[in-house]
Amino acid sequence: MQKEDLVGVILAAGKGTRMFPFSERFPKPVLPIGGKPLLAYQLETLVGLGIRKVILVIGHLGYEIVRTMGDGSAWGVEIAYVEQEETLGIAHAVGQLEKVVDRPFFLILGDIFFETDRLEEMVRLFREEEADCVLAVKEEQDPAAIRRNFVVLEDESGRVRRVVEKPRHPRTNLK
Repeated sequence: MQKEDLVGVILAAGKGTRMFPFSERFPKPVLPIGGKPLLAYQLETLVGLGIRKVILVIGHLGYEIVRTMGDGSAWGVEIAYVEQEETLGIAHAVGQLEKVVDRPFFLILGDIFFETDRLEEMVRLFREEEADCVLAVKEEQDPAAIRRNFVVLEDESGRVRRVVEKPRHPRTNLK
């Protein structure tokens, strides 16, 4: 499998309730950071990985995302949009892709600004190990931050067993 075989997927359907009142008029993924929409950084990251086709899962104020990001040509990618009609979480959003994604994909959460220094290594590991999935996680020292986001539960061998969104009682500090 070559890099160009990967499809980029960006989940951008959330309501952004923690960004209220800003998110009432603009979805979090298109709020400007450093003079450009957050999604622009995500697209640049995917382009850096050799990905040229991106699917954006949109929901809340999705028309604003379409208006802002267009067809993706400004970033050197082709963007297709999939609408998540009900905001039912990450797993449901990924489920919306079943009919439109027919090959391995690289998934990014569209409302998170993240470090990109080890993504090439993740893609390499995915290919070499013929893995079903490679997940980037980080240790979070602030339990309140985990409760606002998600927690990653793994088994003894380090395999991800579950991702729990907005857990009340996080059992680990991985997110």
